[in-house]
Amino acid sequence: ETEAARNVMENDAVTTAQLGYGYAVSGRREEAQAILREMEKRRQSGPFPALSFAHVYVGLGDKDKAFEWLRKAVEQRDVNFNLKTNPLYDSLRQDPRFGELLRAARLE
Repeated sequence: ETEAARNVMENDAVTTAQLGYGYAVSGRREEAQAILREMEKRRQSGPFPALSFAHVYVGLGDKDKAFEWLRKAVEQRDVNFNLKTNPLYDSLRQDPRFGELLRAARLE
């Protein structure tokens, strides 16, 4: 369904990230990595939300990269942050960097 939505939404950043996350959590790591490469190419030719990268890295279980991109999303003042309530971030909540991120985003 996400693949079909991505085609309809003309490869928008949110749907692309959802697809990458879905690939990652379903064990399709190579496809998730391909989504990251595609997003990086798109970022080189224009703005691309850091939060999209963070979501794929969360799905891959790469906490270091996820926090790196989440910090960039805070710097970009991304309005799609739901750090406190989004279950997507559950795997990061116990990490001390999560509290730091909440403070940086002025959510704590």
